[in-house]
Amino acid sequence: MSTRSLIIIGSLLVILMGAAGFGLAYAVSHASSGTASVTPTPTTIATTPATTKTKNKNKNKNYTGTIQSVGANSFVMTQSGKKAKTLTVIVSDQTTYTSSTGGTITFSDLKPGDQVTVKGSLSGQTLTATSITVT
Repeated sequence: MSTRSLIIIGSLLVILMGAAGFGLAYAVSHASSGTASVTPTPTTIATTPATTKTKNKNKNKNYTGTIQSVGANSFVMTQSGKKAKTLTVIVSDQTTYTSSTGGTITFSDLKPGDQVTVKGSLSGQTLTATSITVT
C-alpha cells in the first residue's frame, strides 16, 4: 500500500469517527426530551364542605389601643395594656365606625393619636375589624 492510500484511509477514519461521535452526542442530548406531545386532560374534583368546626380563640374580641398611622383600607395601632403589641387593622365595607359620643363616623375620620377599641378577629399581627369605636 502506498503512503497516499494510507493517508486517505486515515483521513476517512477520522471523519467517520467524528461523525459517529457527533451522532452519538446528538442522540444522547435528545433522548430525554422525547417527541411525543402530552395534552393534559382536565378533570373535575368534587369538593365537599368541611363539617368539622375549628375554634378561633380570637374571634370577635375587643382590642384597645392608639392609632399610629392610617393607610387606604387599614391602620396600624399599638395595643394598650400588659400584652401591648403593634397590630395592623384591616377594614372592609362591612366595618362599622362609632365616635366616642355614639355618633356614626367613617374610616376617613380616623387619625393618628386616636384612642380606639376595635372588635374583630386576630390572626398573627393582623386584626380584621368588624367594628371600631373612637374612645
